[in-house]
Amino acid sequence: MSRLAQDPEDLRKKVMEACIGTFNEKGIRLTMSDVATRCHISKKTLYLMFEDKEEMLLNAIDHCFDSIKECEKEIYDDPGLTTLEKIKKIMGIMPDRYRDIDFTKGSEFKDVYPSLYKRINERLSNDWDYTISLIERGIKEGVIRSDISIYVLKAVIEGAIDNMLSDKGFKKAGLTYAKALDELIEMIINGIRA
Repeated sequence: MSRLAQDPEDLRKKVMEACIGTFNEKGIRLTMSDVATRCHISKKTLYLMFEDKEEMLLNAIDHCFDSIKECEKEIYDDPGLTTLEKIKKIMGIMPDRYRDIDFTKGSEFKDVYPSLYKRINERLSNDWDYTISLIERGIKEGVIRSDISIYVLKAVIEGAIDNMLSDKGFKKAGLTYAKALDELIEMIINGIRA
């Protein structure tokens, strides 16, 4: 019996993490063989799971964003955090296993795999439920300024993140993506705090 038939969900997670790790090292030049080797599985097994590299990368993008959503839910439901602390943590969420990823490599998708770049932008612009709920709660509690437009705030954050994903300039300043995101969120929080 193949490893795929034995434990498909665990194998899928292992492949997604291997794909993300390999992408971090090689960018879009990664191959199905690279990922299969990293997972210690055959390329055939990988092709049973995904039709091609693009489908595998699309699933890896969703896996990454789904992991972020799980972390957001944990933060949202944490009774030990204030509303302002929750907003700050959710806006800057980055699961530990993804903190070292060079997210600027995602901009490589723009020309070669536009459908993948589109998926990243869709996930960035659609996954705001917890954040918006917390900002609305913060306004009611008086910890967030009542004169801010959530629409404008969302647009500013999305635009900044999109810029950070496609601009390698902050690397020259000695910043990682995670550090740049932390600085962005700190500026945003200081600007919306009541």
